Amino acid sequence: VMGAVTLSVTLGILYLITFKLSVSIFALNLTTMLGLGLGIDYALLIVTRFREELVLQSVEQAIAQTLNTAGRAVFFSGLTVCIGLICLMLFPIGFLQSLGMSGAIVVLLSVAAALTLLPALLGVIGQGIQHSVIQPTKQRFWAAIARAVARHSLASAVIVLMIVVGLSLPFLSARFGLGGAEILPKTSTARAGVEVLQRSFGAGEIAPILLSIQTKSSDSEANILSSNHLSTLYRWVAQLQSDPRVASVKSLVNLDPRWTVEIYQQLYRDSSRIADPKLANVLKQLSHHSTTLVIVKSRTDSHDAASRDLVRDLRASELKGLTVQAAGQTANELDTIAIIQQRFPIVLAALMSATFVVLCILLRSVVLPVKAIVMNLLSIGGSFGALVFIFQQGHLQTELNFAPVGYLDALLPVVLFCVLFGLSMDYEVFLLARIQEAYERCGRNAESVIEGLEHTGSIITSAAMLIIIVTSAFAFSTLIFVKALGLGIAIAIFIDATLIRAILVPATMTLLGGCNWWSIFASRSTQETASREVIGLRFKQRV
Repeated sequence: VMGAVTLSVTLGILYLITFKLSVSIFALNLTTMLGLGLGIDYALLIVTRFREELVLQSVEQAIAQTLNTAGRAVFFSGLTVCIGLICLMLFPIGFLQSLGMSGAIVVLLSVAAALTLLPALLGVIGQGIQHSVIQPTKQRFWAAIARAVARHSLASAVIVLMIVVGLSLPFLSARFGLGGAEILPKTSTARAGVEVLQRSFGAGEIAPILLSIQTKSSDSEANILSSNHLSTLYRWVAQLQSDPRVASVKSLVNLDPRWTVEIYQQLYRDSSRIADPKLANVLKQLSHHSTTLVIVKSRTDSHDAASRDLVRDLRASELKGLTVQAAGQTANELDTIAIIQQRFPIVLAALMSATFVVLCILLRSVVLPVKAIVMNLLSIGGSFGALVFIFQQGHLQTELNFAPVGYLDALLPVVLFCVLFGLSMDYEVFLLARIQEAYERCGRNAESVIEGLEHTGSIITSAAMLIIIVTSAFAFSTLIFVKALGLGIAIAIFIDATLIRAILVPATMTLLGGCNWWSIFASRSTQETASREVIGLRFKQRV
């Protein structure tokens, strides 16, 4: 019910937004993943805590205590997810802004429903949520894992780090591009047509490089058809035709290989008097007063390094009195990747800073937020490495029913990073919030870590399994971008819920001891207590 209500309201809001703004079709895929996944996740966390509290309290008291504990965790976890999605809107790319806006809406509605609609439903159901009086039982399995990790914390941390770093290594060889017809299913008529053109006329036929040549001067030389400019263009186009990377060039000054530059100068001296209708039509298509169009076709496709180097060289061309600007598929890819590289550090800094502040407020610690951010980066790195292994290198293509294109969509890592940074933080918040409760009650770090994992291990595993089920369903999509998006989220959540939250987080918290709870806002006595606990723990380990 939670997932259905959240998703349906989100789609209604997106419909209203489309009257004013363009919304990417892929927003439907992202909102479906997040709406179903988070709606069920948050409901699972709150219902589980409500059933615990209901054993010893009335329905009203149980709801109040649930919202004070699990509800608080849901609010802050939803806030971290929302921050990640809003950061997508910092990129000046309509596609990313559309996904960020739609994703933020569905997350906010998921949190709102979890804190309003769900408590109301629980109030109506009351004791019926139990079906019978179920006494809260400690989960021995997760307690045993926590104790085993605590006993071998250093070895556990090193082993998990080696595994995650190994999974991340393929990302170092990642290649990026923007998806064209090759991301469509093989049965698509558009893709079939593109493949016919490539086989018949060359790889660069479907993605020509469009060069806009414009005059710099404002006097009589402003006309692109002046003798000086035609002479400059003629020599430059001749150089382009001799470039081994160039398959063909179409311009005003190479219509006939037998014509010299003097012929073109004489021909275009008075363009209004050109008698040949075909030549007049070409002149109209390729020039307009101070501008002319030069169409260059590369011998390689738009994603190839040779084509990209060619565009860079063309943009760097220096023509006397003329400026050169490049457009087309290859130029679009280069500009998009450049924008992402330029903005990503800003987005990363904003995302981490906002998340750090939110977690500091929730956990009242400086160390735990930093550690949580590092843990998130590890799980995201493992997912990115797996995507390169699968979609760029072509492994599992038969099982997943796709044809590898040899690169990752340049927008995919950005979307995945911002989505996963928030989603992974969900489980970190669930776990740390419960550990914090135990620490405030007993004041002992080791026991708090064991109790926190004991009470949340099954919840986090179940929530992660639900997210994996929802997102893995999109791996059956015929579009590679959607397939990679769903599979990337599923892989990251699997790594996060197993290696990171179940082993690495308890291991590092055990190693850090009382330092976990160090805060610049804490009193001196609290800091001294934490320091004494660290010293005592280290002494015990030496003994």
